Amino acid sequence: MLSFQRHHFWELAGCTRAGASKDQFERGAGWWRGFVHHPHCPDDRERARRRNWRKKYNDDFGFGVMYWKRRYGGRGVTIASRPLQEGHCTSIANKSYKRTGPEGDTRNMPAELDLNYDLEQVARRLEIAHLL
Repeated sequence: MLSFQRHHFWELAGCTRAGASKDQFERGAGWWRGFVHHPHCPDDRERARRRNWRKKYNDDFGFGVMYWKRRYGGRGVTIASRPLQEGHCTSIANKSYKRTGPEGDTRNMPAELDLNYDLEQVARRLEIAHLL
């Protein structure tokens, strides 16, 4: 909580509206791993700014969204993560998790999610079914 550098958005309960998604894409940020290299990064000056920012923070998916919020004034609703831990739909702490293929960037995550989790059931458990 006190480590500001570790703050970022998680796609755990991430829901991006169309307008925000468009704005993130046009600014070269959003749910993009390595957003420093996003093809829509505005210019070299901004790319250098992002490189410096990344040195302090990270390059994972949720950091692009946090950067978009902080740099461009994007709006995001922050919710406490503790109640959502059980809804973290990954292989982390899931002993019965089944894979569809080898680990790595080319694995089929949508298929793995469908195989291991029921979105409607998880949303009900997290009391966010109204967002579906």
